[in-house]
Amino acid sequence: TLFPYTTLFRSKMSLLRGSRQRRHRRMEEEEYGGEGDAGYYEGEAEQYTAMQGDAAPVTTTGGSLFRSEEMALCQLFLQSEAAYGCVSELGELGLVQFRDLNPDTNAFQRKFVNEVRRCDEMERKLRFLEKEIKKDEIPMLDTGDSPEAPQPREMIDLEATFEKLEHELREVNQNAQALKKNFLELTELKHILRKTQQFFDEQEGLEQEVGAGAQLIQDEGGAGGGLQLGFVAGVILRERLPAFEKMLWRACRGNVFLRQAEIEDPLEDPQAGDQVFKSVFVIFFQGEQLKSRVKKICEGFRATLYPCPDQAADRREMAVGVMQRLEDLNTVLGQTNDHRHRVLVAAAKNIKIWFVKVRKIKAIYHTLNAFNLDTSQKCLIAECWIPRLDMESIQLALRRGTERSGSPWRPSSTRCRPRSPRPPSSGPTSSPTDSRRSLTRTAWPPIARRTPPSSPSSPSPSSSPSCSVTPDTASSCSGSPST
Repeated sequence: TLFPYTTLFRSKMSLLRGSRQRRHRRMEEEEYGGEGDAGYYEGEAEQYTAMQGDAAPVTTTGGSLFRSEEMALCQLFLQSEAAYGCVSELGELGLVQFRDLNPDTNAFQRKFVNEVRRCDEMERKLRFLEKEIKKDEIPMLDTGDSPEAPQPREMIDLEATFEKLEHELREVNQNAQALKKNFLELTELKHILRKTQQFFDEQEGLEQEVGAGAQLIQDEGGAGGGLQLGFVAGVILRERLPAFEKMLWRACRGNVFLRQAEIEDPLEDPQAGDQVFKSVFVIFFQGEQLKSRVKKICEGFRATLYPCPDQAADRREMAVGVMQRLEDLNTVLGQTNDHRHRVLVAAAKNIKIWFVKVRKIKAIYHTLNAFNLDTSQKCLIAECWIPRLDMESIQLALRRGTERSGSPWRPSSTRCRPRSPRPPSSGPTSSPTDSRRSLTRTAWPPIARRTPPSSPSSPSPSSSPSCSVTPDTASSCSGSPST
């Protein structure tokens, strides 16, 4: 019995909701879209006073908490020597969005392309230092500070510092790699001498038990009718040993004798830095033809061959020399690693600050590439969107930038009346609300005061470079609009 009443109630609620939405849409069009540009720039908004507990009253314009600030399109005239400092101050302020006045110019044909390339080279060196620091698991000092952008003359000092660090670190890495390679070869030779001696000792014990008069390898200059055999010794990766043994047997038709033993401790590959397991092998054969065939097979399987004396006394003497050289190499390797560690620890203290400085310099020059040059080549002309309420702050920033550069001329600005471009949105934030800025922008983005972005007649300013400072990054000038 309640079904008709429930349906009637739902239909009434939907009608009320639709009429309310239409009424709100009509009010919004009358308030912001009906007056055109004149109503947008010259209309007076109502004033509201918000009370927050015992705090002082805060006066805001109607809807400013959820709508963008009123924006003005201005034209700046900057001296060439003061343009860098002015853009740096505006970037620290984070209230200006510049428009690209050279949209048809190639990126490689702009005025400050060489400075941008220098910044790219410095970033590459810093990334190399960062990779080496992370490889050694050295903590990088991050204080969270955002230093100011360095002056153009300081770029030379930064480039010299990065060049010196990169050259020193690459030289240390090359020396360490050569020492590790030599250490690996001596370690493999030590295991070969040890395992070979064990092979010959086992053979001598077997000959004494059997009573054979002939030796496996006849002494040099000795007489007798024993069989004259030659041998080669080397090391090979453990996983390649079964295929290596099959190839020897088939290529030499069973006329070789192979002895192998595993190396218990893993060895470090100097190129990849990985731990690998290897085995020692000794191949006995007769004749030069089999010898060349065995060496070619060893080369194909990337086995490393080492010289091994025939006499036991010579092998013991070589083993003593190898052990002494290994001790010396351990000392030199330790000193090299200590020096490398000191260099990386010193670089880890400043690498975060260096990254911020280089990226700020690069962002400034990217923004300067969007400016126009006048006919005298002494003045840069820029167009930018500026919030109306922050005009004084922006003018003070321009004066500070001019004073820092030492230019006697003051920058001038004129206000333009926008025709086709739609102004970007700008939402004011304070220090208590900075932490919730990303959440607010995601859940309730600021609404533009003019026609909605879906209008086909209003092009988007997404191609205009923006200059802003965020809490977690440095001053950034990119191709996205500053919202």
